[in-house]
Amino acid sequence: MLNNYKSGHPWYYHLGGKILTPKNILENAKLSNYQGYLENDVKKFDLLDEPKRTQKFKIAF
Repeated sequence: MLNNYKSGHPWYYHLGGKILTPKNILENAKLSNYQGYLENDVKKFDLLDEPKRTQKFKIAF
């Protein structure tokens, strides 16, 4: 079975990926410039002025 997941994703291990230490996972995430699964949403909110930013954020999450 192919394992196309990165080490920061739980399915990476479920599909038999090499078990890494938290330090290795963090290092891999930094090298890949991973910004989190909400990266696009955070960037949209960042463009808004307060208090609109906070209001939209509360509604979304």
